[in-house]
Parts: sequence; structure tokens; C-alpha cells
Amino acid sequence: MTHDCNRWHCHHDRRLRESGDTISRHQHAVWGLVFDFTGVLGISGDRKLELLFAARYHDEAEKIIGDMPGPAKDRFPELAAAYAAAERVVLADMGLSWSLTRQEAELLHLADKLEAE
Repeated sequence: MTHDCNRWHCHHDRRLRESGDTISRHQHAVWGLVFDFTGVLGISGDRKLELLFAARYHDEAEKIIGDMPGPAKDRFPELAAAYAAAERVVLADMGLSWSLTRQEAELLHLADKLEAE
């Protein structure tokens, strides 16, 4: 099991940096949003379980390799692709993997963004 770490540890906004918000708390909140979305959208069975699992652990690799800020991902897409590949390796090493459809991945991304607001 890995340790938990502050989610906003490198953010320019001191309020966020010192908020004490953790990656685990964030993932749990995203899980809750995804759970609600699946009910509204009628997603059930194995697809629901897969999506909820992905929501619960989507940022787990950040506890090992950190996070790459969105503006850096936008400016350096090659670096973002390499970071995403590293994330997949770390998640696999942790025994975590999932397979989402494009729509499911977009739903998870939406929940992730909403939780950050």
C-alpha cells in the first residue's frame, strides 16, 4: 500500500497548497460523482463496476510519480504522452487496471474536473 499525499502540493495558489486535500479524498469524491452519474444514465452491471473502480483509483499513480499540471500537458503533448505511459506502468505495478469505453472515460474526466472546481 502506498502513502497518501497532498493533492495540490505544487499549486501556485497557497490556499490550495495548504488545504490538506489528499489524492485519496479526491478519488473518493470522484467515485461518488461517478456513482451518481451511473444511476442517472442507467449504467449498470459490469460497466458500472469497471467505471467505479477506475474512478476510485484514477490518480493512484500520482502517489508515486506526482502529477503533471494541465497547462504543461497542453504545451508539451509529447511529455504528456510519456507521463501517461508511465502512469499506466505504475498502475499495472500496483495491480490496478481498467478498460473504459470512450464515453466512460469522458464521464470519468468530467467527474474529475467537476470535483476540482
